[in-house]
Amino acid sequence: MLGPKLIAVEANPDENPHWAQLFDRFSAAGLRAYDLGNDYDWLKLMDGVEARPKPVDALPPTQTDLLFTRAEL
Repeated sequence: MLGPKLIAVEANPDENPHWAQLFDRFSAAGLRAYDLGNDYDWLKLMDGVEARPKPVDALPPTQTDLLFTRAEL
């Protein structure tokens, strides 16, 4: 078994310094990381503005909603 195929998380490296290690472990397990583009602007959410997931190669320095998947988006 290869493990999970899809993991969605809110990563906040400011509050938990272990996020960098976890990011690296997910990457080493063959999971690709995507920034879900949630800037927590509720007005955009109310207007239905959608963000397309963007691939990231390293843990972003601020709070970010990430999707880890084995599939390419």
